[in-house]
Amino acid sequence: MKSKICSSKYVKTVSKGKGWIPAFLTLGFLLAFPVVSLLMIGNWRGSGYTSEQMEFLYENLWKDGFLLTGGFVAVAAAVLNGINGFIYLYSKRQTDFYHSLPVKRSRMFWNRIYTGLVYYLVPYMIMVFLAICIGAARGFFSLKLMGEALALFGIHLIIYLLIYFSVVLILCITGNLLMGIFCMGMLYCYGPGLSLLLGGYRYGFYETYYIEKNYGLIRFLREYISPAGLINQFAEAYQKGEGMRLFMVLLVLTVLLTYLSYVAYLKRPSESAGSPMVYRGAAFIVKIMVVIPCGLGAGYFFYLIPISSMKTFWWIFGLILGTVLSHGFMETAYQMDFHCFFKKKIQLLAAGLIVAACAMVYETDLFHYDSYVPPKEKLASVSVDMNMFSNNMGTYIKEVEDGIYQVGMESADWDLREYSVSGKKEIGDKTYNAFCSIAEKQKERGKKYEKGDHIVEGTNSDIVFKTGVMYKLKSGKKIYRNYRINAIESQELIQCLYEEENLKDNVLDMLDLGTEYLDEMYFSAADGRGYMIFQEQKEKWAELLEALKKDIEDAGAESFTGIPCCSIQLTYSLPGVMSVSTLVPGEENRKEYAYSTINVLPEYTHTLSVLEETGYPITLDDIKIKKATVQYYGKEKEKTAVYEKAEELQKLKDAAVPAGGFYSWLECEEDVSVIFQTEQGYEFYVRLLKNKIPDFVQKDSEEEKVSVIGGADGPTSIIIKPREEDQTDE
Repeated sequence: MKSKICSSKYVKTVSKGKGWIPAFLTLGFLLAFPVVSLLMIGNWRGSGYTSEQMEFLYENLWKDGFLLTGGFVAVAAAVLNGINGFIYLYSKRQTDFYHSLPVKRSRMFWNRIYTGLVYYLVPYMIMVFLAICIGAARGFFSLKLMGEALALFGIHLIIYLLIYFSVVLILCITGNLLMGIFCMGMLYCYGPGLSLLLGGYRYGFYETYYIEKNYGLIRFLREYISPAGLINQFAEAYQKGEGMRLFMVLLVLTVLLTYLSYVAYLKRPSESAGSPMVYRGAAFIVKIMVVIPCGLGAGYFFYLIPISSMKTFWWIFGLILGTVLSHGFMETAYQMDFHCFFKKKIQLLAAGLIVAACAMVYETDLFHYDSYVPPKEKLASVSVDMNMFSNNMGTYIKEVEDGIYQVGMESADWDLREYSVSGKKEIGDKTYNAFCSIAEKQKERGKKYEKGDHIVEGTNSDIVFKTGVMYKLKSGKKIYRNYRINAIESQELIQCLYEEENLKDNVLDMLDLGTEYLDEMYFSAADGRGYMIFQEQKEKWAELLEALKKDIEDAGAESFTGIPCCSIQLTYSLPGVMSVSTLVPGEENRKEYAYSTINVLPEYTHTLSVLEETGYPITLDDIKIKKATVQYYGKEKEKTAVYEKAEELQKLKDAAVPAGGFYSWLECEEDVSVIFQTEQGYEFYVRLLKNKIPDFVQKDSEEEKVSVIGGADGPTSIIIKPREEDQTDE
């Protein structure tokens, strides 16, 4: 016997007056598939793409473009059909009418779901078929594309059902439109919103929080708690040819929402129409989920406003205010009576205690976030943002297949370069201890910088910089930190990574490419000027690269943190992976550009021997200095001194560091700048090492009244302290 639920007559009967829904969806899918297909194929031909490139683009269209356009319409269909089928639950009159019919609730539930599916599937399948025909008419047809279309159908169906049952669940547990909209917003925005709040607290209370990278709980909340975020993560994975695990998660979540919607619909009392929340348990959960983040959020808002010592007071005030107001508004909404603002004081007190406990976790750093370093036996590797250490590093490259390379961005992809020796079970003892020592100092160091104090540790002024560190565990988990590191710690860490890990191999990565993909070789001489070298002598390129490799392999860790005398910049063009975002019309082979800078040290004898053939100055000793102009920066004025004596110039040379690079392991004087002038009249800047400043420079600098010049994250310039007698006179 034919089921009345699945009969075309039933669908026609319930669709009277609602034909605009399938009509609207038909228009949407027309734009999403056939129209997009025609537009994109026309644009590709007009742009001059080759036939091979167009096949690649058309295949990607079914993986990426149609996934996006069809997904938008599928979401719209789910929302419209969900509201159309179950919005009657908000009306007492309609609820009484439908529930008085001699039809079981379970039958009524599946009737409405079936009708919505018909509205969605019929126009979808027709328009996808038209899109396939359009592609076939233009020469794009294969069994592989048919498989892509079938996979896309399954993905869109899961997306539709996931959104559909989330709408139905909200309609079944709420009793009016206002509360329904609020709960729907919570379902889709709660995870991302909570991740922002936790990220704000970590940024405000932890010294080592690395805001540029999302990982752990914050990433999970932002990307996986919301159904929309989960769908987005699956879409990104699917475009890369992955995503089966996420697809299974979507499938399980869809089944769970279906079950919850079914149970909530069957057990929903008919008289609950019009009331804010249908179920008390759900109402309590929603209230707690709202009150606690609102209390913490209000506290953080008031914490950010003052810049004085009253921050803690205003933070506590905000915590209390946010908790009381959010609890009161939720009770008012539930009871639909403003007199109930302070009702259920026990729940308010419980929420306040939870808010206070959460706040104290951050205030006291209960879990030792700043000083935490994963146990050594659990560490697989570490990554360090070497862009902040030195310019002696290149673009990240990886050979993904024979002769095809993946090239990262210099600054954003620093964590792709991992420091660990292949085959070793764990990182070295010295390396691990160096990270532990750095981590232990972060809390106290951050407090001093927050106050604007000039930090002095022992006899060394602590002029620091911030750099990112990523700990990768053997389980695959990643932990990011942002450390303040001084010159001594930087030198120690680089030497440890050089001796115990694979820092040397990472520096040699690009040199191993040889000259096949080398486009340019740029030499930064000792006088700060740059030259293109050996452009017409490619054999010299090979000779220089071999000399660099030999010198770097022979050099010890101490020389790696020496004083560079010059540097070499290399530019490569590598065969890259074909991608839609970087595809150039008519380009036969995709090119990826990579760059590497190699600091040349005085110990690199083989390299210096080749560079001498250029005739350019390699070290400061190759330059005849006529005079040196030294500027001293004081509190109220600047002082300039000129030195021309040979012995003074030689002492300045001995203390000089090239100004063209950043060398974190060298502690240079911040309030003194030196301009060397050659006999030819050319001028260039150098910096002076703190421990090698000549006596006459030290004496002149101490005559100036000086101060600390602060920035947003701490002092940007540390000025030498005046003599004791000057302080007394002042």
